[in-house]
Amino acid sequence: MNEKEGFLKDKIDADNFEKILKIKNKKVKEFIYEFIKLCQPKEVFVSNGSLDDIKYIRDKAIEDKEEIRLKIENWTVHFDSIADQGRATQDTKLLVPKNKEFDPNLNSIEREEGLNEIKKLLNGIMNNKRMYILFYTLVPQIQSSQSLIFR
Repeated sequence: MNEKEGFLKDKIDADNFEKILKIKNKKVKEFIYEFIKLCQPKEVFVSNGSLDDIKYIRDKAIEDKEEIRLKIENWTVHFDSIADQGRATQDTKLLVPKNKEFDPNLNSIEREEGLNEIKKLLNGIMNNKRMYILFYTLVPQIQSSQSLIFR
């Protein structure tokens, strides 16, 4: 076990650590490690896309009062404050490669500078919170209940 896997094993329960070990893509594992270390969540849940994992996430959202059950089976609703609607365009920045110029009317920032800025904001942001790790792909839906990332 390498140092990063040791860190993750200490931060995550055994079931979720095993899910991470099954991931074959080294870059994905590196990304997970980096952001768990950066955000410092109290606990981590890794979804493999199974119906049980989807149910767990939905049940936690209801338990945490993030969502409310509807009368329709397996349906929930989430309400945001009116102040949470939309995107704050003045605070939204486009990350651009070094030495590339874009329309001066667009709020842009050099990629590395922008990544450093957001990482400062993310440092410890999930302290005492649960982090959910889910995987999405832009491919046709597969017939399996398991995410492609675990294959």
